[in-house]
Amino acid sequence: MAKVCINCGYERQATDTAPEYECPKCQIVYAKAEKRRQIESEIKYNRELSSQSFKTRHKSIFDSRTILKTIVTLAILSPIGYFNYYFEVIDKNKNIANTASHIEKIKAIKQNQLPKVPDIEQTKIKQPQSPITSHIEKKRLKEQVLPQHGSAIKYISRGIAPLNIRTAGNAYHHVIKIVQWWTKISIGEYFIRSGKGLAIKVPLGSYEIRYASGVSWYGWKNLFGHKTIYNRADKKFTFTRNGNRINGYTIELILQQGGNLSSSEIMKTEW
Repeated sequence: MAKVCINCGYERQATDTAPEYECPKCQIVYAKAEKRRQIESEIKYNRELSSQSFKTRHKSIFDSRTILKTIVTLAILSPIGYFNYYFEVIDKNKNIANTASHIEKIKAIKQNQLPKVPDIEQTKIKQPQSPITSHIEKKRLKEQVLPQHGSAIKYISRGIAPLNIRTAGNAYHHVIKIVQWWTKISIGEYFIRSGKGLAIKVPLGSYEIRYASGVSWYGWKNLFGHKTIYNRADKKFTFTRNGNRINGYTIELILQQGGNLSSSEIMKTEW
């Protein structure tokens, strides 16, 4: 059986090329037209029902307080009837030219009656911080007072060979770490303030000299914080005894032309 459009009355032909769900003549979707016709019928029915209900009541029902009670009662018993009466009282003389627009208004009112759905922007899940950022924030360090010049976290005992270290007065302080060459075990770690020197004695043997540099102090564990510069002297320092003579070293941590000591920057994990 051919489909007949309830909006314009056109009977669908076999030769029509429009989609099966759409009227070839008025181009309305069949389902929407049928839904609109159903809603119009319900509106008309409830309007007649409301009119008959008011006619059977006493004239004093049109008192303002009674009208309000009647509206509330109709809203509870029949939501559709309530919305019809609402539009009838507010604009009863208005000719509803566009039924679809009227239906949208009713839907909008119903939506306003429902609990508000939280805004998507307000419920958006906060993106987790990158591991690097969160790690730095967790490791936010507190600056401390500079240690006394020459103080150490590990002092060398029973040293006999001289080791002198000189630094430049460029605002950079240093921590010197003396490590056994073969075992890589630290035997001493000293703080040297900018522009000052350090004279200590170490046991005979071969050592590796590492030094950390920086401006602000954050304790022996963190040294100069995230801006600490770690270096290692490329030379092996061997302290020996020749008869009554003991060989020692003087190291100048000063950039200069013609210097005979090179160093390499290392990672904190290599410190």
